[in-house]
Order: sequence, then C-alpha cells, then structure tokens
Amino acid sequence: MIRDGRAAVHSMISRKVTIAGFDLGSYRDCLGKWSRAVEVMVTQCERVGEARCLAVRYEALVLRPRDTLSTVLRFLQLPWDEAVLHHEDAIGQPGGVALSRQDTPTRTQQDHLSFPCPTPTFSLSV
Repeated sequence: MIRDGRAAVHSMISRKVTIAGFDLGSYRDCLGKWSRAVEVMVTQCERVGEARCLAVRYEALVLRPRDTLSTVLRFLQLPWDEAVLHHEDAIGQPGGVALSRQDTPTRTQQDHLSFPCPTPTFSLSV
C-alpha cells in the first residue's frame, strides 16, 4: 500500500501515531523518512516482480474502491465478492474485522470506504 506522503504524515502527526525513528514534531523529518520508506518498498516490489508484488495506491483505493479491489482480488486469484466494498459491516463482528486497540479507528475505517471527493488535490508519482 502506497500513500501520498503528505497525507500519511499529516495523519501520523495529527493522530499522534508513533513510528520508530519518526520525529512527530517535524513534518520535514517525517516526510523525508516516509519518502525513503516508500522508495524501499517500491524497489523491493520491483525486485520480486509484478507476479509477486502489487503496488496499491491508497488514494486509488479510496477514490475508486471497486476498480482497485477488483485488481487486488485478481492479483490474489480470488473471486470478486461485493462484501469487500462493505468492510464497515464486519468491524467488531464475530469472525469479522478487528481494529487495533492502540489506534483509534479513523472515520474511513468506521464508515463506508467510498465517499464523494470533489477533485484530487495532489498527485503521487513514485
């Protein structure tokens, strides 16, 4: 999962989500470390090849969940299931999705993943 660094760092700092080595008092430090981490992930993904690694952009998942999840399920050689578009129904249910007790669920986790977005205000190039 690749996420735009600006959004990831903003979320990390505003929600006080600690990641080893990241200085939450410095956007510059967090952005630099996030960028390097993404570079490493992309390099590793390229090294193992597209048959074994699928880079999924978080923003694509949020803006186009059906298309993105369809691609993920095809990659995993799993059949399509409408339930993947309604993950919020399984949160906290027996046999469903359990969220971390250490991280307060975000609205995206609590609500339906697909929501209207006027226009993307950023671009991500890796």
